[in-house]
Amino acid sequence: SEKRFNNNISARYNTGDFFLRGGMNAILHPKREIDDYFAQVTYRPSNKLSGDLRLTHKPIQDKTEGRLNINYTNKYFRTSPFIEYDSDQDLFAGVNLNFSIIDKSDDSGFEMTHRRLAGKGLVSSFVYHDKNGNLEYDEGDEILPDVVVESLNVRRRELTNGKGYSLIKDLPTNRATDIVIDEETLPDSFMIAAKDGVSILPNPGEIIELQFPIHLSGEIDGTISLVEGENSQPIRRAKIELHPLSRKKTASD
Repeated sequence: SEKRFNNNISARYNTGDFFLRGGMNAILHPKREIDDYFAQVTYRPSNKLSGDLRLTHKPIQDKTEGRLNINYTNKYFRTSPFIEYDSDQDLFAGVNLNFSIIDKSDDSGFEMTHRRLAGKGLVSSFVYHDKNGNLEYDEGDEILPDVVVESLNVRRRELTNGKGYSLIKDLPTNRATDIVIDEETLPDSFMIAAKDGVSILPNPGEIIELQFPIHLSGEIDGTISLVEGENSQPIRRAKIELHPLSRKKTASD
């Protein structure tokens, strides 16, 4: 194929809510000529609303084009109505609408979001107080809302909802990450996660479902002494193992 060498020159400037950009695209080989000149003004009064006006002139075709976009984003969708007009008096208009729908793991139906999730990985985590310590959610266990579930290698954090579920979205695929509980957000300072975390490899469009049982920890404070006759001597260094003893309750308990 014929060798081709292009060059792009552009300049940008920000002032308040306005973003200005202009430049040109040139062909340097096999023939030196200007492909197009362009200028763009972007106005962004808020995170939800913005507008773009772009003008392009193509000297080779002796053609000038103009395009106006209005972009609006909310929790559920992104939309961008636009209108284009060129020096050939061709007029184009349309509306772009983008959203994603997620089948949530907490049986609360579907969630609609403005985020682009196609090709991304998702992790759903269920967090609960495992009162009987059997590592299963069953009768008597307590759902834990407002607990942070975190992806360590890819920095993402989400709170559990009123049903104990969190949903981490927008994870890069084919990149392993560790999912852990931020224990500082547990409702009791003596609560600890039953497992340190789970290492996952997200797949495009798949929701990986995890469970994090939470247990109550405790502390024992005391002194270990060596008793010889009537004398006792504290031991500075000692290695001990604690074994739980199961016994039936008596009337005095």
